[in-house]
Amino acid sequence: MTRLLLIILLSGAFNAFPSNIDRTLRVVRDSVQMFDSVQFSRIHFQLDDSGLIIEIGLNDTLALLLINNDSVEHSFYIEDELDSAILIPIGDSAQVTISFDQVGTYLYKDPSQSNNIYLGLVGLIVVKDNDYSSFYWNLKEYDLEWDDSSDHSNYDPEYFTINGKSFPATNEDSQLRVEGKVGDTIYIYITNLGNSIHSLHFHGYHATIVQSSKSIHHIGRSKDTFPIYPLEYIVLELIPNQAGEYPVHDHNLVAVSGNGSYANGMFTTILIQP
Repeated sequence: MTRLLLIILLSGAFNAFPSNIDRTLRVVRDSVQMFDSVQFSRIHFQLDDSGLIIEIGLNDTLALLLINNDSVEHSFYIEDELDSAILIPIGDSAQVTISFDQVGTYLYKDPSQSNNIYLGLVGLIVVKDNDYSSFYWNLKEYDLEWDDSSDHSNYDPEYFTINGKSFPATNEDSQLRVEGKVGDTIYIYITNLGNSIHSLHFHGYHATIVQSSKSIHHIGRSKDTFPIYPLEYIVLELIPNQAGEYPVHDHNLVAVSGNGSYANGMFTTILIQP
């Protein structure tokens, strides 16, 4: 089963005993600000007034209260798990309760309009059966003209972000910046929420693909560079073999910039202690 997209942090370490988890997911219309104060309009799912990510344990029961704070009707759908989309009327709410019997990454989205994914109405639920250190990278680029135009035939993004941030703010996000010790088992959940291919390159380390929504035959490969297509996710296992601070960046160097400014783009570092 192909699974995808954003990610919401719901619980901490894996619990061997199933839990009932209640969360609120709001449809919100606002803007996101780039490092140079340029703003982009967005409509997005907002979890409990903060955060980006849904992480639960295997066989937990997730109860989501869906609230529509927008001025138009929206819907909610979990790919391959719900029979149909759940309608969320204007200024109203809906409820969905679900559990998952397989570990993995599950796409949720608002499928009612074709532009909703670009605007932010999409996300991922991560179902885990381990308590390894976990980090989350949501890749997205922004095109000022495309954002403000109804003509989407030309796409030439100027800004490139991870979790909505560009470097150096990426190193201030504790869910994004990988920190650990030599010999730790670390999982990195990466999703591409944009319209461009991004190829992340690791300095200092190789990581092993443990999940891939696009290329199942890539599972088990250990590499230092990982192409990620639009609406694709991969999960990497990193076991650091040396201490130090090493960069990770998009191999397409334009994506390491922001509005032409280097390195205000898809760039962060991994910090490993002895």
